[in-house]
Amino acid sequence: MEAELRTWLFTLSFLIFINGEAGISPSYSAQIFQQGGEETQPLFRLEGTTEKAGATEIQRSIIRAAQGDADIVHSEELTLLNNEFKKFIIQHRQLQEKWTVELEDGRYKFTTENVITKKVKTSDESYSSNFVVGPMVYARIVKEWEKLNGGESVEVKVGALSRRETIGFYLAKDGERLSKGERIARILLRPKSILIAAFLDPIEFHIRMRDKKLLSTVGRTQLRILRNGSWQDLIALTNYEN
Repeated sequence: MEAELRTWLFTLSFLIFINGEAGISPSYSAQIFQQGGEETQPLFRLEGTTEKAGATEIQRSIIRAAQGDADIVHSEELTLLNNEFKKFIIQHRQLQEKWTVELEDGRYKFTTENVITKKVKTSDESYSSNFVVGPMVYARIVKEWEKLNGGESVEVKVGALSRRETIGFYLAKDGERLSKGERIARILLRPKSILIAAFLDPIEFHIRMRDKKLLSTVGRTQLRILRNGSWQDLIALTNYEN
């Protein structure tokens, strides 16, 4: 259970879109470092775009190795209809899997597929007004900013695509710091379950107070790195550039 829960948090750490109100522009990039290795070269590079056509908005991202092999290692696509969730797709190329969740007839339909074996698993859950997937978390922070800045916590149900279910989390402000004269807030996404929280560290969002711009995120990811002869989860610092 612990390993499975850790793998899906990648989307919370990396794919964070803003719908033009604050934070990141519709076309942006980010550098992904191993946490604690900010003085080294980035391991991966993220590129994201947003396209709008009528009531439909599609947000896409790709992640490539920062050096050497430039093949795509991970891609995501979020579809919103009238600013509400419609569909989210993850192509995890390191794991050779495709994960999908779509809102149909008032239910979230989850599907996981191994692209090599073609093995498919499905499940579904009922609609919830506080449902989010990774790309929607920062937008929820902006929406609930007054509550968070006032010391309240906000509950969300996060779509865990690899597990084909939702998991409850709390958003809460965890202090501020000064950086180059700017006040930077730290917002944490913590599991509601005490059991899960015992082995799953919060995801951190570092946000500039004056304009609510997202500067960076910190947390465990689905990306893998080779360490001591074995593949391990990457705990990353992601610095947004635009």
